[in-house]
Amino acid sequence: MQSIVESLPPEIAIIALAALPVIELRGAVPLGLALGVHPVEVYLLAVVGNMLPIPLVYQLLVPVRRRLSASPAVRRFIDRYLDRLLQRSAAIAKYGFWGLVVFVAVPLPGTGAWTGAIAASLLGMRFRPAVVALTLGTMLAGVAVLLLSFLGGLGVQALLAP
Repeated sequence: MQSIVESLPPEIAIIALAALPVIELRGAVPLGLALGVHPVEVYLLAVVGNMLPIPLVYQLLVPVRRRLSASPAVRRFIDRYLDRLLQRSAAIAKYGFWGLVVFVAVPLPGTGAWTGAIAASLLGMRFRPAVVALTLGTMLAGVAVLLLSFLGGLGVQALLAP
């Protein structure tokens, strides 16, 4: 993976890493700072990259789930995953839009835009408000990860780079 990232221009590496599930901008921001990209540019690229796949994740969840659920073993796996996700996303169900914003904004594993989009789709949130909430949450998470990276020293290096 390291050689793939090194072979890409830093901006493309940031966007690509931010678009991946699980890693999202929580991995892309520190990477961008470590590569010497200016913090504002890292933030913008990571937010854009994180949001790129989200409309597709939201829109395709139900049809893909239906298609994959043809196999009983796969259906059990998917149902277990989605049940756990719905249990963790009780705040989204209770508070709707703002619950989704906060859920995505907390930079912890399993609380990013991908998970938020899946939860919003399963809970039947309307597309546009869900995407706005996911975008706001992602922007807040980006600020939090950027600040945490600065506290860890990566941001200082990026600011001092030419």
